[in-house]
Amino acid sequence: MARSRRIVCYAINGSGLGHVTRLCAIARWIRRLLMLNDARVPELLFLSSSEAPELLAQHGFPVFKLPSKTAIRAAGLDVAEYRRLAKHFVWSCLGTFNPELLLVDTFPSGSFDELLQVLDGPFAKCLVMRRVKPEFARRPVFRAALSLYDKVLLPHTRDDAEYGELPSGAVFCGEVVQLDRAEAYSREALLQMLGVDARMRLIYVSAGGGGDPDSEAMLERIISSFAAREDCFLLVGAGPLYRGRRKQGERLCWWTQSGVARAFAACDLAICAAGYNTFHELLHLGVPSIFFAQEKVADEQEQRVRAAVEAGACLAWDGVDTDALQELVEQAGREAETLRAAAMKRFSHNGARACAEQVLSALLSRERLRWLSQVCTPRLATLLDRFDPESGVQLCRLLGRLVPVDLSAEELEQGALLRLRSSLSEAARAELDAAVEQHKQSGSVHELVQRFCALVEGLGERPDLESLASAFDLLMRKQPLEQQSSPAWAPWVSTIIDGVERALQTHAFDTQEVLRLLRVFPRLVDAEAAEAMALFAEYLERSRGRAPHELLKELQVLKLMHRRVEKLHLQELLAGAG
Repeated sequence: MARSRRIVCYAINGSGLGHVTRLCAIARWIRRLLMLNDARVPELLFLSSSEAPELLAQHGFPVFKLPSKTAIRAAGLDVAEYRRLAKHFVWSCLGTFNPELLLVDTFPSGSFDELLQVLDGPFAKCLVMRRVKPEFARRPVFRAALSLYDKVLLPHTRDDAEYGELPSGAVFCGEVVQLDRAEAYSREALLQMLGVDARMRLIYVSAGGGGDPDSEAMLERIISSFAAREDCFLLVGAGPLYRGRRKQGERLCWWTQSGVARAFAACDLAICAAGYNTFHELLHLGVPSIFFAQEKVADEQEQRVRAAVEAGACLAWDGVDTDALQELVEQAGREAETLRAAAMKRFSHNGARACAEQVLSALLSRERLRWLSQVCTPRLATLLDRFDPESGVQLCRLLGRLVPVDLSAEELEQGALLRLRSSLSEAARAELDAAVEQHKQSGSVHELVQRFCALVEGLGERPDLESLASAFDLLMRKQPLEQQSSPAWAPWVSTIIDGVERALQTHAFDTQEVLRLLRVFPRLVDAEAAEAMALFAEYLERSRGRAPHELLKELQVLKLMHRRVEKLHLQELLAGAG
């Protein structure tokens, strides 16, 4: 058996969580797509200096941890010695793990040029290059390192990125956020979780990941400005890196762990630093937001806010004047729907999947990528996340048999259009989105995947996937497809799904008994698959109350008596059962 694919994600972080969060979002899609493609769990490993590795553990990614430069300075250790040790640590990990692909975020040469010595290694190299300050991007080492990557992915839309000179072959993928809209908490669920009165205005407050030296003072300033307001409840996302004093209050919930992004969509307003991830997550989810810029080494937060304000997608605060902040809070309340619509229009697309597909283009054929683009729907992705790796592989293996790669080349070509999306104007993107969505809803591949997901979801939180796979195998053998062309395949599989669903949901027998009966149920030579499945379901219902072993014996005798079992023969059994 071939070994699982090996990928290393390299996320360097100091005072924030941006790099590790962005790569985590992309890695989740890489894992889903490779599981579906290979029917095997890929080995995705993170190397990171983030002081909040729990975000990666939460999503099932192992991480080899380096101390951040911030932590090294705080501990009084020699920075030069740390760099020497860190370089050897990185080189040793890559050499020992022997990945097929290295995925790096933002800094092509690493934090202190530690990657320059390994970028000629025998593996594919991809860079997710968030926009950085011009003076940083013009550095000779930065520009030279870019040329060593096989792919450079830009997590922005083309009309929102002022990169200047771009590396050859760079691809705009759209803004990357760590969760899709379907993963967010509903307002009712979050209010119940927090114990908040539904009549209160729920406001999310954050100064970034918590590692900024001004985080404590900024949170104190914002929280204090709401002290006299009894109509507001503050959800304070202090961040996993926060080390300051914790605030308490009757109308305040303090949140330091990861995963707070799931709460964003339920908030009425957000007051936040304009770091890449939180900024785009809030606007992607349509949360009316007031942003302030923090000074960072390479991140241009001020420019990010300015562009969104000009588009009418958010409001801006100077981070100092609390009276002005309260005026902005009232303005955001009056203009909430306008802000929400503009934000969701501007950032309607999660670029994490597009980045993942571009990364995998270094490993997979164009045909396989087209197939994955169509089959791995958001609903299937959410379903895969519910299961442990072994169960997820079972699900992917079964779906791969139901939806072959060549099912509908014309439909699968539509996935290529999505990769062009970020190069279009805002109006053209909206038109393309509507056309692709309409096509998907009517396409047989999409319908098959959606119906398959609905079947699995209907079997409860912990479905018996092994029995489900056995049921499909049995029915596909009992009712073989005579014409192997795409037009015939999709209706046939749809019928098989119907048959499995009807058989497993019968109230006459339990799942294992149904599977035993399926094994001996004869192929009806004069019946189409749909009719045969209907007759099988009727046979089960009419046999309610009889012992399963009696039915097994009855069906075996039927097959012994007739070389070619016809509908008439089964109908005679049905008449006797009735």
